[in-house]
Amino acid sequence: MNVHMTNDYAADQLLWPNVVRAVGHALAFAPLSAVATAGIEPENAGSASDLFNMMCNLGGAVGIAVLQTLPKARGRLQQEWTKHGSFRKDLRSTRRLESACECSTKCPSTARTGP
Repeated sequence: MNVHMTNDYAADQLLWPNVVRAVGHALAFAPLSAVATAGIEPENAGSASDLFNMMCNLGGAVGIAVLQTLPKARGRLQQEWTKHGSFRKDLRSTRRLESACECSTKCPSTARTGP
């Protein structure tokens, strides 16, 4: 829904995507929560609900971390393969990639800061 989003978007353009997301969350998490707390004694229902919510948050955090780590690792691997000649098909593209690699390590604007 938000494929063509620009900096000029405002609340009225984001209303329907948020409505769709809210309906999706309600349709997904209400049954999951009911299943997670089914068969639990009433005095332990609060703890079971807390555990379910904590696991949802933890799963989301781990999922986001994995989804961010995999492309970065693949990019580093691709850069190493290119640097060592595993994917060298033509000289012009190899030189362009090598200059990009050199710039990314030497240019202060693109250099990493911190660990």
